[in-house]
Amino acid sequence: MGFPLSGWPFGRGHLLPYYERAQAICQLGPFAYDAEAWHDPARPALPLRGNGALTTIFQLSPPTRFGAEY
Repeated sequence: MGFPLSGWPFGRGHLLPYYERAQAICQLGPFAYDAEAWHDPARPALPLRGNGALTTIFQLSPPTRFGAEY
């Protein structure tokens, strides 16, 4: 479920199919925002100790001209 008293009547799971579709329309990479999905043995993670750093995934769209594309 969403955040209590936030006005959202549903949780993130309800929106996931729309997020996936929007990701394709925006010409982003794969719908993968888990750090493990991007693991590459050729570029290992930094050997940091503790919980002082948080890995976050961002994807940027190419300069898509939506009017011409769609």
